[in-house]
Amino acid sequence: MLALTLGGCGSGGMELVVDGFAREFSPQAAFVTANSSGGHSIQIVNYPVTMGETYDYEKIRATQNGQYRVDLSLVKESASEKRPLLPGEYLPQPNNQTPRDKLVRVTIYGGVEGTEQRLAELDYSAELKGALNILSVDGETARVRIEAQGGNLTSVAGEFQARLLR
Repeated sequence: MLALTLGGCGSGGMELVVDGFAREFSPQAAFVTANSSGGHSIQIVNYPVTMGETYDYEKIRATQNGQYRVDLSLVKESASEKRPLLPGEYLPQPNNQTPRDKLVRVTIYGGVEGTEQRLAELDYSAELKGALNILSVDGETARVRIEAQGGNLTSVAGEFQARLLR
């Protein structure tokens, strides 16, 4: 497992397997953004990214061969405003089933000939198994562990720190 320090390189790597093929994935940056319906998106990338206080999709896109971005989608109880990220275990479940706080999707993107392409998507309808654990949250960072796998021989596992964005 890897403990990622923000803005720095890790000394190891997370495990990333897409369609049965292991990919080299040593995270360089990770970010958490809240959405207006109470959920969160956690982005992990294996290339340097400079991000301001708010999320900028154009800055985080994987465009070069060997670049990968893992997007973890966390749905929470419906809300009309952004909610804080809380420690706990979030298991894969369909949107309409309880508990309402859950991991609903893991999407893996890769740079292919100058553009970002979706390489794999694991969701509750595609046999997503595992758990997303928010280990701790302070004012600026979250410590996270992900262990997720799907029926198409795709998986992601590791521990990292992610910067909380507005």
